[in-house]
Amino acid sequence: MAVTVQSTKGYMQRGGVKMMIYGKRGVGKTPIIAELPKVLIIASEDGLASVRNKNVDFIEMKTMAQIKEVMAWLRSPSNIAKYDTIAHDGISYLTHAVFSEIARKATHNNKVQYYGELASQIMPFVELLTNEIQKNVIMTAWQGDLYHPVTEKIIGHEPYTAGKAIANYLMHFFDLTAHMQRHAQNIQQADGTVVQQQIPYLQTVEANGIFARSRKEGCLDAFEPADLLTIINKLKQP
Repeated sequence: MAVTVQSTKGYMQRGGVKMMIYGKRGVGKTPIIAELPKVLIIASEDGLASVRNKNVDFIEMKTMAQIKEVMAWLRSPSNIAKYDTIAHDGISYLTHAVFSEIARKATHNNKVQYYGELASQIMPFVELLTNEIQKNVIMTAWQGDLYHPVTEKIIGHEPYTAGKAIANYLMHFFDLTAHMQRHAQNIQQADGTVVQQQIPYLQTVEANGIFARSRKEGCLDAFEPADLLTIINKLKQP
């Protein structure tokens, strides 16, 4: 096998942007994904009702057998040629569903072995999306709470999966891990009246106990409007 020396310049443009978006259930992660052009959603949780008025391609994936089938399908370039972005919605639900399936079938001696088998089922799929698929990739996760070791009060948030080790491992695979929230904003209407709207945004820098991280520092604001296409284009800049 010949060794080829390459340049890192434009690497992210060639390989696509890899993003994890996490937040509370119902905050609106699926709708902002559905706004992307040429997107395929791999649906592991029941969030598609929120985009029922849009025409977005999706594949359902909730079992170990379906993970293998979807992985084989994704590896065929012709199957994904028409898509710019592959989105998995979402990893938190999938880890719970697979853990339950393992618990029904396996007879391990201790719980650690169950979580080990869970990782062996989940991580090849994550690695396929983040390392092999030369597309933009978005993965969603639920918000997990961080607790103070003494007071047990919530002191922050991070992505959540069944098996904390998986969530900790996952965060190293993405160019951007961002926390999605909503804030109230007063909007003046044409008739002069003011209505309050909940505006979604993404926190891209770790602060106030909320985990967020970008491998490409300085190209994003600490708080970005939840427009994924704009964020992808910013991250693709040289």
